[in-house]
Amino acid sequence: MSALSSRTEVLPRAPATSVAGECPRRGTLIGDSELAARALNVAESQAVSSTRDTYASTYAAFVAFLDARTGRPPRMYDFDRVALIAYRDQLAGSGRSSATIAKQLSALRTLAGALCLDPAIAQVKSQQVPRPAPRSLTVAEYNGLVALPKLNTRRGRRDHAILRVLGECGLRRSELVELTYADVEPAPRLEDPELRRAMTRAFGSTTVYVLRVRDAKTPDAARTVPLSPAAYTALESWTRHRPARAASDHIFLSLPTHPDLNPSRLTSRSIGNIVGRFMTLGRIDDERRGAHTLRHTFCTRLSEAGVAIEVIAKLAGHADIRTTQRYINVTPDRTLDAIGRTFGRRSPFGADLTTNEPT
Repeated sequence: MSALSSRTEVLPRAPATSVAGECPRRGTLIGDSELAARALNVAESQAVSSTRDTYASTYAAFVAFLDARTGRPPRMYDFDRVALIAYRDQLAGSGRSSATIAKQLSALRTLAGALCLDPAIAQVKSQQVPRPAPRSLTVAEYNGLVALPKLNTRRGRRDHAILRVLGECGLRRSELVELTYADVEPAPRLEDPELRRAMTRAFGSTTVYVLRVRDAKTPDAARTVPLSPAAYTALESWTRHRPARAASDHIFLSLPTHPDLNPSRLTSRSIGNIVGRFMTLGRIDDERRGAHTLRHTFCTRLSEAGVAIEVIAKLAGHADIRTTQRYINVTPDRTLDAIGRTFGRRSPFGADLTTNEPT
């Protein structure tokens, strides 16, 4: 029995929790500290830790804006459509990007809904921002990246497993930090065999284990992702050297240098820092230097292996298949290859067709 499989038998699945807020009475006078406290409650009710951090900082900045705008502690009715438009214009005037403005307005619309404010606030939008093209690593770049951690150290084994699971299972940072050993399950037969075939085409083969991933955006939902052999081996190596005194059943833990500090679950920010450090060492350019690039790489690699878009969407946990569509790059070579695989190696027009797929 492997180190990883033995852990899956004894560690329980962590229960999901949620926080609900109450709407205050319309017209209630709210001082700065009370408004900030109510906003913080809304921020803390978000399911994803990175979203909670973003909302909290956005709300603090908006409360400060209202205070400066009115010259007194803001009241409930100070947060209206006109004030939000003014805040949006101030952000634009300060040089904030359209994407940043859109994220802040989305957080503030959520706050307005939680405080039962004027529904017209929900109509305040930013300029439409086109979604950027996926920022994927090439095969050579990815192979170079996962070779950087030192596998003769505990930290290196952990970081290598993090890179492998992100790049070969397509998880978001917020999903990775929530993984426990109960989420690693044996799967001699998947309910949907197409998932295993898809992973085999992209990564060579799969193990008899899968990850049950709780969706970061919909915690009550979960998806199944087969583990590639390299990702499983990396997880098993880390598990054998994982701190024995760890109280948490989460797979990925901090490694404090001080002997009096116990390991704890890594945060999304910690994962970003770890991945960013190795991408800097690997000389990945700034635009692709982030953990989400590994998720893009996962989806792109599946696409280049000819996996159906519906299967990629299922493996990645995309709620909207239009998100997955961004990874489908139909080139002339891929078109010819599709014809060749379907109808033979030569086309009716006499052109030679290749069946070599990029990996």
